[in-house]
Amino acid sequence: FPRNRLRFDYKDSGGASRDHYSNSVITPNIWHYVALVREGNRIKFYLDGSLDGNRPFNAGPDNNLGIINPASEFWIGDSVISGDIDEEWNGAIDELALYNRSLSSGEILTNYHRGKGVRVLKNIVTLHNQYTSIGDNWTCSVFVSNQNENEKETNNASIFIRSDIPQIEFVPPTLPNGSATLNTSVQINVSIIDEGGLSGAGIKEIKFNWNGTNYSFYNDSLVLMMNFDNRSALGENDTFVRDLSRYGNNGTCSPIGAGDNGKCPTFNVSGKYNGAFEFFGDSDKRLIEINHSNSLNITSEITLMAWIKIKSYTPDQRIIRKTASVDPINRDNYAILLSSSGAVQFRTVSANCGSDFPIASGGFVPLNEWTHVAATFVNSANTVRIYINGINVATNTSFNGEPCSSDITPLYIGGIKNRSIRWFNGTIDEVRIWNRPLSVGEVKEQYYSNLYKYDKEKWLLYINQSNLTNGTYTYYSAVTDIDNNFNMTDVRTLRVGNKLPVVTLDSPADGATTTNRTPFFNWSATDPDGDAIQFYQINLSCYNVLGGVCSGKGPYEIITTTAANSHTVPAPDYLRYLIDSGNYYNWTVRANDGLQYGNWATPRRINIQALVDISLNPNLIDFGEVFPGASKNTSNEVPPPFIIENNGSVFANVSVNASRLFVSGSYPSNNYQFKIRENEAGSFGPQTLTDWTNFSSLLQVAIAALDFNDIRDSAKTDVLVRVPSSEPSGLRNSTVTFLASLGE
Repeated sequence: FPRNRLRFDYKDSGGASRDHYSNSVITPNIWHYVALVREGNRIKFYLDGSLDGNRPFNAGPDNNLGIINPASEFWIGDSVISGDIDEEWNGAIDELALYNRSLSSGEILTNYHRGKGVRVLKNIVTLHNQYTSIGDNWTCSVFVSNQNENEKETNNASIFIRSDIPQIEFVPPTLPNGSATLNTSVQINVSIIDEGGLSGAGIKEIKFNWNGTNYSFYNDSLVLMMNFDNRSALGENDTFVRDLSRYGNNGTCSPIGAGDNGKCPTFNVSGKYNGAFEFFGDSDKRLIEINHSNSLNITSEITLMAWIKIKSYTPDQRIIRKTASVDPINRDNYAILLSSSGAVQFRTVSANCGSDFPIASGGFVPLNEWTHVAATFVNSANTVRIYINGINVATNTSFNGEPCSSDITPLYIGGIKNRSIRWFNGTIDEVRIWNRPLSVGEVKEQYYSNLYKYDKEKWLLYINQSNLTNGTYTYYSAVTDIDNNFNMTDVRTLRVGNKLPVVTLDSPADGATTTNRTPFFNWSATDPDGDAIQFYQINLSCYNVLGGVCSGKGPYEIITTTAANSHTVPAPDYLRYLIDSGNYYNWTVRANDGLQYGNWATPRRINIQALVDISLNPNLIDFGEVFPGASKNTSNEVPPPFIIENNGSVFANVSVNASRLFVSGSYPSNNYQFKIRENEAGSFGPQTLTDWTNFSSLLQVAIAALDFNDIRDSAKTDVLVRVPSSEPSGLRNSTVTFLASLGE
């Protein structure tokens, strides 16, 4: 391994030595599968089944692609050069093979995997580690041949590559780990995929852990689970409802029915969760029938549960009913039903399979609203609890009923077969029966949640964890299949509620005065929860010292959002209102931590003061010699005109006057004039004197509202002189004065 890479040495047809190297450095002290293939005019290196270099084969001057001197000796582990220890192999070699043809990349990969997993048992060779994807279907054939190339193929075998464990993960809209929310409820969705287990029995348990408490949604104690979603993928239709518990207590109904026997309820796509079944009371009897099974022969502890939407109050509407053998028409072995007053009831027969019907009752179910109802029974404690929407609304601790252990009658949903009254009038969804009493917390978690199966191997657990108070919570979900293969989601943390971020204003100081109309503001922020600040808002609000807000020059309030903890007012948005006019600004900042804004910081005052400042360049215009009756001006830039530049922070009005220039004639007159023109586009207002105007010894506004922004803060003042015909000879001069004042 020169350079710690594979190398191929050979001589071309001209006798010149050639060598090529692979790409990767070989890791020492680890078994590697290496291969070299010469294919036409290419040399290919393979490392652990993958291509690791593709080099050109140099044939030499006569373009001979054959191997030079094929009769030479073949050496393993050493060089033909005696005593050359640099080329002696230092390591182990196994499974060496030489082919008189070029192997394909697929053959190289197969040899690599074969070498990793060959077993020989009684002349049977088993090849494995032919890696592929979960869920793939493969057909496997094995061929064997002898040295005479006689070949025999085995029978084909189909192989399905399954996951060793059920798959489970959080899916949207579940919040990412470490999230925070202001909501008092959060939605959590868990996707579960199970291929049925090696024994084909599927899932054994699905649980959800919220903040250290386990809630089981699926285990051996769940003896009936019906989603009422009419899913063809599960074999369901209008007359067949699948029980998704491990016990297969499937339901059927008659599409036609006969009087009090009842017929199939109507499938409604708008259930509480996905679909549901609609029942029509005594006038149009509908029910689902489930044959008796040992799993439904429950006598000591039970939980009955469903979502219902009732359309009317009539006496004793059965939701779930296990018929009592002692009186199949009038007695319930166990049942959950609705009274004529809207109360939820639980009934059984009396002890020792008696004919009485003890009742536990409580709560109220409103009309036309989806309502979660549940009842739990503990025979040893003579206790029944009634629940509505996850709340324990009634508890009976002296219940004297007991389901009959010898009962072998069917279970019905929605009515009493062979009876003309007591049929359910409304919609039923998500029927559950457990052979144990769920705790108060478990019933509430069932109310918050729903587990449903939507394909042969696919489940979804929906949880709307509600009534949360401020704090930090952890949660995860886990699944176990019948072969005790276990898998779980990641453990996530959620913070409910929020401590607001706090902003401290740094600069400028409170009451600061500046002539900068695009000032710089700086602040700092902390978050008690340690959340990263996402962005800030800075508020600049203008007020007048006499009271009220500023007006006349744009909005009095400016709110800007920024990701930085500082802000410079951009030039186009310079602060319009000045303390010179009795106006000042209050500035404050608040921070957002991704959940909400904190409070505004205590405001600080800042005064924007006018700075009036102009400059003149050039400050001299020399017209040279001008004869009487002749004139000159600066419009053609010869000589250059005066250029006035605004160096201040406000719009400036520039006034001008001039001393008398000529000794003859009147003054002011058209013999001595000026006009203003742009040096930078848009530099002054419309009242500017842009036509020739007589100079005067009195000040007059020549430039109105000369801008202070650098890109348009200068203007030209042209001067015209016209020598009177009677003007005597001599040197003439005049002093021109420019005076700036606040122009806004």
